[in-house]
Amino acid sequence: MKKSYLLFLAVIALAIGFLTYWIEATTFDLPATIRNHLADGLWATSFVACICYVWNDNAFLSYTWSAIAILSMLTFEMLQYLGQIKGTGDPLDVVVYIAFSLPVVAISQKNKQ
Repeated sequence: MKKSYLLFLAVIALAIGFLTYWIEATTFDLPATIRNHLADGLWATSFVACICYVWNDNAFLSYTWSAIAILSMLTFEMLQYLGQIKGTGDPLDVVVYIAFSLPVVAISQKNKQ
């Protein structure tokens, strides 16, 4: 994936994630799945795409920092689930984080230019 596409993906995912919250706050209620899980997945996509953009020239560092980011997301969710930090730990969020992050990591180094 071209490096510029990673930045474009990060910005678009972030914008759509923000848009879901903005629509919820200003217009009408979105279904909980869209409001919660889709938005979380888009934030995760944006985060990992930014990491892959920064480390695009070094596959090892790109994979390493992406793994650290994904593990951080999962740890945060686990700490919420265990009541160690505020929030609602949701096992589906774990699935969403992985499902939205891993494809970005997988394709980021493929056909890079």
